[in-house]
Amino acid sequence: MVIFLLLFNVSETIFASEKTYINLKEPKIALIRLEDVSPWYAIQENGLEVLRKTADYLYSEHVPFHVSVVPIYINPQEHISLDMSDPNSPEMKAFRETILYMATRGGVIGIHGYTHQHGEGISTADFEFGKRNECSTDTYALEHMKSAVETFEKSGIKFYYWETPHYTATPSQYKVFAKYFTLFYEPDFRFRRSKTISVHYDLRSDKKPVYFIPTPQLAIRSKFDVERILFSARSTQFVSFFSHPFRDFKRLYAGHDLIKFDISSSLGYLEALVKNLKEMGFTFKTINELNLLTFNPSEKFYTVNNLYLVFKDKLIFKNSTIYLPLVEILSSLNIKYSFANGSIQFEVNGNKFKITKGTVFINDKEYTSNNKIPDILIFSSNQPVYVSKDFVSRFIAVIQVNPFNKEVIILD
Repeated sequence: MVIFLLLFNVSETIFASEKTYINLKEPKIALIRLEDVSPWYAIQENGLEVLRKTADYLYSEHVPFHVSVVPIYINPQEHISLDMSDPNSPEMKAFRETILYMATRGGVIGIHGYTHQHGEGISTADFEFGKRNECSTDTYALEHMKSAVETFEKSGIKFYYWETPHYTATPSQYKVFAKYFTLFYEPDFRFRRSKTISVHYDLRSDKKPVYFIPTPQLAIRSKFDVERILFSARSTQFVSFFSHPFRDFKRLYAGHDLIKFDISSSLGYLEALVKNLKEMGFTFKTINELNLLTFNPSEKFYTVNNLYLVFKDKLIFKNSTIYLPLVEILSSLNIKYSFANGSIQFEVNGNKFKITKGTVFINDKEYTSNNKIPDILIFSSNQPVYVSKDFVSRFIAVIQVNPFNKEVIILD
């Protein structure tokens, strides 16, 4: 069997050490993360419209983005406790629908803690892990992380990364998180000033890589931050920053944790950054497009972005969503699959596949993440893709990775 994995327009990567991910040929990349998105927005006047308008703007600019969601919002002083999975709350139903809507507009959803607070603290303002004795235990971290995952699952919202509240937890708590997540959208916890993507092999018992994607340009809070980020972008190929959506909208009134937003106002800070970064030659991407192998706990197997699946010479599957799990492709093709011991198993054209954490088995032969996957073509391009029938016939499947590409064109 031919062993082949081909990526068009995807950069070569090397590991200069066990920590720093170095991209040799990637063009200028920009990442955007919408920060501290919690059920708080659902109880503000026009709060959910703030989220939708932000997502609509980014979608209109063909800019993919990330949404770090805190599933539980607590404000003890105002006696407010909101659970996004609450089936009896119209506000929480509207919040869930808004998050799902943002996903359809290009948003990659991540978990940003469980409550992002502790005790009498207010969600998103307080620490959740590592700061106090009762918050620094591994048991506490495991309970909160599991509760967050369960809340997302009950809400029907898929998640693809973890972001620790205020980037704060103990080293042993990060090992707890890494049991379930291999993609952290935050700086390296061992070197918070890191401006590059880092990888660790000592956080999991199976030694699988765990990646940390930083935000070296920090947050947008003012016009000064816009100027600061653009100045920084002059001397780097990698820009990553976060924005609290409400900051781009005027407040008509505020008081007692309740705000009315003027959604007729423009997204001044965010619009300025997007416009200028594009003019500087930056391409906006998601962390799922950085060529990092990840195991997603909400799907129990590997996934890739935006898939076009070609069997032999016929395009038989096409999807324009930003993130699609393998099981949905198999279902669409009426290919039977099963789960066993954390792996997904299926058969294509007489070849038996088993995909598990970091390893692919084809007809019982093992291929680790260091090798290439047999007879599957995966590629990325910013333009329509032209391939020949003869070329396509060499592969079991052809998978196109690009949220804004329109089609794979097969030539005679």
